[in-house]
Amino acid sequence: MKIITVANQKGGVGKSTLSMHLAHFAKESELRVLYVDLDPQGNSGPTLAKQYPEAIYPAFELFQNSCEHSDSKADFLIFSSRDDKRLADLNSDDGSFKNNLAMFAKNFDICVIDTPPTAGFLQVIAVENSDYVISPLELHNWSYAGLNDFLRLVANLKQRNENKPVFL
Repeated sequence: MKIITVANQKGGVGKSTLSMHLAHFAKESELRVLYVDLDPQGNSGPTLAKQYPEAIYPAFELFQNSCEHSDSKADFLIFSSRDDKRLADLNSDDGSFKNNLAMFAKNFDICVIDTPPTAGFLQVIAVENSDYVISPLELHNWSYAGLNDFLRLVANLKQRNENKPVFL
């Protein structure tokens, strides 16, 4: 399973929109899609759930020792942060997130992760566990500043693990 994270340290640049389009495109290309909405605003998960209402679960479950949905036979599965305040309070992980993603790798071809517009635990853990990172931006000075901050974060993470992520 390839993991693509959409991240930038600026809100309103299209992270959620892009991540939802990537997930839809993958599904239309007959790939099995795992979608993870780590943005505490939680807009993308419920939006996708309108089309896949039987396939939505709380994103917080991915940070638990065993995620009970890892053996799902669904071809589109959504973990949403909407209405789950526990996710916003997370600031550490015992390896559960990475382990749960690894379990899902058996049943899914691609994982798309939407992240919050701020540097912090949720953005970092998504980037650290990704194969690819896409950072959308507007042609505006504030977006450039957010991208520069995010590039520093990626550079620091790359120093820790030279093989991941690939920044697009």
